[in-house]
Amino acid sequence: MIEPDGDGKLPGERGSMSNDQKPDICVLGGGAGGVDLAAGAAQLGAKIVLVERGRLGGENLNRGTVPSKALISVSRQAHNVRQIREFGIAPMTPVINFRAVADHIQSVVAAVAPNESAERLAGFGVQVLRGFARFESRDSVSVDGRIIKARNFVIATGSSPAIPAIAGLQRVPVLTNETLFTSTTRFEHLIVIGGTGVALELAQAYLRLGSRVTLVAPGRFLPEYDPELSQPLMARMRDEGMVLAEGVSCERIEPTDTGGIRLRASKDGDIETVEASHLLIADGRKPNVDGLQLELAGVTRSGSGIEISQRLRTSNKQIYAIGDVTGGPPYATLARHQADVVVRRLVLGATDIARPESVPLVIFTDPELAHVGMTETQARSRHGDAIRVLRWPFSQNDRAIAERRTDGFAKIVATRAGRILGATIIGAQAGELIQTWSLAVSAALTVAQVSRSVAPYPTYAETSIRAAQGYTLEGAAESGVRSVLRLLPRLG
Repeated sequence: MIEPDGDGKLPGERGSMSNDQKPDICVLGGGAGGVDLAAGAAQLGAKIVLVERGRLGGENLNRGTVPSKALISVSRQAHNVRQIREFGIAPMTPVINFRAVADHIQSVVAAVAPNESAERLAGFGVQVLRGFARFESRDSVSVDGRIIKARNFVIATGSSPAIPAIAGLQRVPVLTNETLFTSTTRFEHLIVIGGTGVALELAQAYLRLGSRVTLVAPGRFLPEYDPELSQPLMARMRDEGMVLAEGVSCERIEPTDTGGIRLRASKDGDIETVEASHLLIADGRKPNVDGLQLELAGVTRSGSGIEISQRLRTSNKQIYAIGDVTGGPPYATLARHQADVVVRRLVLGATDIARPESVPLVIFTDPELAHVGMTETQARSRHGDAIRVLRWPFSQNDRAIAERRTDGFAKIVATRAGRILGATIIGAQAGELIQTWSLAVSAALTVAQVSRSVAPYPTYAETSIRAAQGYTLEGAAESGVRSVLRLLPRLG
């Protein structure tokens, strides 16, 4: 991971910024979106300054997506050796070395870090400054006493864990993504508070690493996903032994005499008490805007973050904002899409706008759950009954059968004319399979166009093609083509 040198500067920093320098773009924040934007704009010839007070890569690299996927990989291996009997191999109970697991996670972070390092950015011509940026006016920021005036600013300062207001919470140790991945001990019984995809990922990972897990959601689990596909995932977690409680109000948390925690919760007027050894909060994010002095820059913020337009502009047309700080879904994929839009607008003069509906979102549980575009409910709200819903089960995919991973299906939503509105997939490799439908949504492709593509055999990718071909077959049936074909043999 990138650490500051003895003088407090990041490796690759190109000296101090003088007051008379005026970069084309000053990026505040070196997370996934900020690094991508700075690198992309610099490679196109723009003069870029990136300001970061911590480690480059931000939450995504150091405390979020990368370490969590490394953890999930470990838990999947542990689960596989328990479930391997159906392949003719004797199962075993894995012995988990949690210190080695923590070392594995940090080694993965270290391996990815060079891709977002100050040295790499410096190679593109980006000047990296270490420090905290504060707006001093509508067109300037200060970084440790240095003033930077730029033609445009991009705020990409990310987000932090949102800690819910629960009585007594301050009296017990609380794990978040900022502290979780360096833990070297087994959690005897872990309570996870949160109904997000991240909460589900981490809950299942620790369940498979041998912890008892209770997952508590204040509302519904995965409310933004199609219930037809999210419910099978919740059923799988229950089958694996997780305790799930949704629509629960956490009333009070207190320490136990044995050093654990006690959660008092209510649902429908009934009070229940759960005792556990550890508590993990994964209940959303809050934008990092404190101390930026946005009011001096004329930047409007709302309760959920900095307000932006489809062009990703703030109320100050010189200033853009991308990623978690805008209060949108906290996904690196979305931040990188927004970064690409800003680069195209500011450097290439394009008229691109952000299209979050074309950004695929993936929950890396087992099975994976992936989505892009509209759900069926959203499509019916906009188009009424003038839609078609297509499905294809993994149980009819030869690769899935060979690997005994037949749970799951693809669900595609399209207009009657065949334009693809959205897709959701639950099952093995769903995060890879959703790319076909992400392209289809962003390029306004039709189901017929997807159905004419060819997937290698045998692969999970055939699931998408088969689902699309179902549209063609339905259309043929409705048009009477099958009836005509049945008459052909009689006509000689």
